[in-house]
Amino acid sequence: MPKTKEFTVTIPDKPGALGKCFLALAERGVNVLAFQSYVESGESLARFLADDMAAAKVYCATYT
Repeated sequence: MPKTKEFTVTIPDKPGALGKCFLALAERGVNVLAFQSYVESGESLARFLADDMAAAKVYCATYT
């Protein structure tokens, strides 16, 4: 796999939040290749690699 940057997004620390984020990526045709999620300071941080980093970047820039 070629070198690529990973994304880190902050999501609410509640059930289903990670699924909602990844479902939104899937609906845009983005496949998550690998991810790590952990809680820090009361927020959940998800770090991931995607097969279409450009599309993921557009989505992550607008995700709240």
